[in-house]
Amino acid sequence: MINNKDIKIIDAYLSGDLEEGEKAEFEKRLEEDNNFRSEFERVKTIISSIEDHALKQDFRRFHQEFESENKSGAGNRKIYFAWGVAASVVILLSVAIFFISMENEKKYFYSYFEPYPNLITTRSINENDDLRSALEYYNQKDYKKAVASFESCELTNPNSMSADVKFYFAISYLGGEEPKKALKIFDDIYDSKYRSQINWYKSLSYLLLEEKTKGRSLLTEFERGDFNYNSAQELLIYLNDQ
Repeated sequence: MINNKDIKIIDAYLSGDLEEGEKAEFEKRLEEDNNFRSEFERVKTIISSIEDHALKQDFRRFHQEFESENKSGAGNRKIYFAWGVAASVVILLSVAIFFISMENEKKYFYSYFEPYPNLITTRSINENDDLRSALEYYNQKDYKKAVASFESCELTNPNSMSADVKFYFAISYLGGEEPKKALKIFDDIYDSKYRSQINWYKSLSYLLLEEKTKGRSLLTEFERGDFNYNSAQELLIYLNDQ
């Protein structure tokens, strides 16, 4: 998957801003790296579509302004409008790069996100229907429904919300792409037996929130033997490249 640094290089290449050596190196990578070439074509298509749309809209307005100014004699305004056309394209390209980056973070998130195995036994649930439903939905990876059942359980039977239950509640929030709510619960139960696992899921929460500095800081604390240590090192390498 492509990173933010690559997106900026692609934009510079398409804009003709790379030095000859950089351009040659870029084109060599395009030729040898099939995945990078595929991502290049995707980014190029997105940027091209935005540019075409922006220019069509702005030049249509430019033509209307130009005709009006010719009739009124206000010729200088067309120069400023032309600068406005160029500026609007730059802004739209920046927006395109931002959304491509967000999409990229989601790809990384889903490539690493896996729910922690449910270790809560049916026997320990007793007659708590909401909790039973929540864990069943969790096992099915239906996180939106799991969250609704956990929330109902929290309202009707708060005593059943142990640290173990809250751990799965937080992962359900994360799986449903609500990382801020997940982080709040993870922080509440941080001193539980799941501390190593919580660090991993918190780092994924920061990835989804685009809070890379916090994610990097947390991932550097992982030690060999910690939950998902190898994945944590891979994710740290990715974040360090951003």
